[in-house]
Amino acid sequence: VFFERAALQAQGTEARIAFAFACVATRAPDAAELAALRTLHDTCTARYSTALDDAAAVCGRADPEQAALVLVASTIFCSDAAMELR
Repeated sequence: VFFERAALQAQGTEARIAFAFACVATRAPDAAELAALRTLHDTCTARYSTALDDAAAVCGRADPEQAALVLVASTIFCSDAAMELR
């Protein structure tokens, strides 16, 4: 649900990741943070492309992109940037 909102607000993977990060951390990600999250996204998308059952276990449907975005969101929520606000 969180990334579905990001998908409506931003076009493209990096823009969606940056939007989600800003919603949680109340600031834009720096270049290193964005690169790390993009790498995570790309790695997870590739993995779930060959394991659709695992993708479905993560996000409720056999959608590698959505599963990757769920893990990116989870990582953002657990990041230092998010924890500093709590």
